[in-house]
Amino acid sequence: MRSLVLFIALLAAGKFGYQEYVYRSALAEALINTYRQDAVVSCQKEASVRNLAIAYGAWMNPESFKLIVGHGSHEGSAADLSPSSSTPSSPYLVIVARKAPAQITCEFDIVRMSAAVYQM
Repeated sequence: MRSLVLFIALLAAGKFGYQEYVYRSALAEALINTYRQDAVVSCQKEASVRNLAIAYGAWMNPESFKLIVGHGSHEGSAADLSPSSSTPSSPYLVIVARKAPAQITCEFDIVRMSAAVYQM
């Protein structure tokens, strides 16, 4: 009897985990598809302001395009990154476009609709 209850509990946990995974994947994909064009245009404009102009095609077909939630990698100080911070987290689209010999990274803040471009 115990093994049956344990088996059912494992099935329920697996079902819940899979549903959570599918929900988060679909949400991330929807956000990326919704804001992709705005991010590309903002990143291209910000890059040209900083004299890091890259072709539009490089922004449309980047090396990496992902969604992160929280502080951007180049924003704020070390004190702001503590989990006890009371400020809400913002979603960012991070685009990594290659340019020889350096890597160009753009972080597009979805809430503020602004881009920050960095050369590494």
